[in-house]
Amino acid sequence: MWLLLGIALLLRFYHLGHQSIWVDEYTSYLCALPYDHMTFHDLWENLHGPLHALALHAVMRWIGVNTVTLRLPTALAGALTVGVMYRVGERTLGRGGLIVAALTTFSPFLIWYSQEARNYAFVVLFAAAATWAWVEILQTRKAEWWAAYVVACVAGILSNLSMLFVVAAHFGHWLYLMRRERRAFKAVRPWMLYVLLVALAVSPWLYQLWLAVDWSILYRHVPGMGKLERGVPLSLLAVPYTFYTFCLGFSMGPSPRDLHGAGTLPLFYSHLWWMIPASMFFAFLTVRGLVSLRKRRNAFALILCWLLIPLVLTLYITMREIKVFNPRYLAVSLPAFYLIWAEALLGFRRRAVAWSLAAVLAGFWGVSLSNHYFNPVYDKDRVREAGAHVMQNWREHDYLLTAGAAMPIHFYVPRYYPTGHFWLGYANDTLNLRRHFESQFPDSIERVWVVSCRPHWYDPGDHFRRFMESTYPLLDRSEMLGCSIYLIRNPRSQVAASNSR
Repeated sequence: MWLLLGIALLLRFYHLGHQSIWVDEYTSYLCALPYDHMTFHDLWENLHGPLHALALHAVMRWIGVNTVTLRLPTALAGALTVGVMYRVGERTLGRGGLIVAALTTFSPFLIWYSQEARNYAFVVLFAAAATWAWVEILQTRKAEWWAAYVVACVAGILSNLSMLFVVAAHFGHWLYLMRRERRAFKAVRPWMLYVLLVALAVSPWLYQLWLAVDWSILYRHVPGMGKLERGVPLSLLAVPYTFYTFCLGFSMGPSPRDLHGAGTLPLFYSHLWWMIPASMFFAFLTVRGLVSLRKRRNAFALILCWLLIPLVLTLYITMREIKVFNPRYLAVSLPAFYLIWAEALLGFRRRAVAWSLAAVLAGFWGVSLSNHYFNPVYDKDRVREAGAHVMQNWREHDYLLTAGAAMPIHFYVPRYYPTGHFWLGYANDTLNLRRHFESQFPDSIERVWVVSCRPHWYDPGDHFRRFMESTYPLLDRSEMLGCSIYLIRNPRSQVAASNSR
């Protein structure tokens, strides 16, 4: 187990600062207030993970601000999840804790989010910890496990609101025990009381959430409520793609950057030769594990609730057009798959069969991790390199304008550089695009650096690129992975006018 923990740390710290941060990580950076004092009011207003913001703030204030320290808390949380899942496996299945821990150690999906400065590694850790406490309550009935359960639930909710899906899964298991396992139900009968304690602990954030959201959108269409931005809210590929990422991560097949387009299905065609066998392999492991678990009804019911209830709730929220469906919102259910796959491997009487299946799984994950660490196709947008290019060629009276998802470039460009941001939603208004665009330029600047990343989020017709290339004489035109760089003269520049005179 200690060897697995050491490997987990190595895998999560290896190349930790290699890739540039992307737009969601930059949001985490801003919420952490690295250059200011953080107050309770700052945490209270943060509905997207105040605990992660607090940890990030402390690390950056103590160690410094750079890409590695930005991702350090999630890397540590990802490694700690390995030890927690060892106990979850041992207590839930009665065996196989090392197999569950090994799956957690080498999981491409968990390593991806352990190396990203977002709160999903935190919420997976606390989802696993709460479930461990839940199982311990059932088996030992000790009061201290109720305290651990409350702490884990509170920490999980303050990490990410998807922790509520895990509490809902425990409620589903609680109902099952009440109806089918009356003897076991006695151990968790006071669950409602402890959930009330959790609610009291997070009540300031629940109150803030109550004020911030019109909850009627959960059951009726609110007048003036528009469609979700950035594409189709739910497609037929949503659930299969989530299973695919749980099994293989984001670094096999089409990259997440490619999948941001509207028509995603054709992108998979060239990968079907290996995706079909891989899907059949992991589907076989899942079905085999579930069939084996049916012999232990309590464990089977708990794992099934852990899998299905978060999925149903996420799908409902997506169909109400509240959030775009994304596999990361179901990350809290991923540990349940490791329990199922461990049960499948342990269920074979012939050890050679189990070892052969484990070798196939290791082969798939080895390729995925190799791509994650070494294949630039799967890298995040290279905004760090874009920022370095701009600073290397910077002159007095220059100006940096970001467009699309290029805002993370501000993390790498010193704060004294004059910068602004252009909303690419204006690109669809082609008649007024130039007026909107040039209104962002201060009169005192001579040249404008424009860095655009992932413009298809708001400009699927690619109007902005054609506008830049056809409207202005480009002094510089560079392409980096995920980033387009343009350098133009400011037509409104007072400096340029005075120089020409």
